Amino acid sequence: MGEPTRDPYIPDLLSAAEAADILKLTRQGVHKRWATGQLPGTTAGQAVVFRRELIEAIAKAELGD
Repeated sequence: MGEPTRDPYIPDLLSAAEAADILKLTRQGVHKRWATGQLPGTTAGQAVVFRRELIEAIAKAELGD
């Protein structure tokens, strides 16, 4: 079997650690920015998750990546 088909209606989500890698921050820095409303994210159970497209756009604006 090949790769499963990706549902276009379900966004690609990142953990805080993955978002931190993209944004060149610590995981704690990502949590702090999320808690103060500087990063858009939501909780999934006890974890905070972030939409990949938004984190990549923020990284591009802030870091020029």
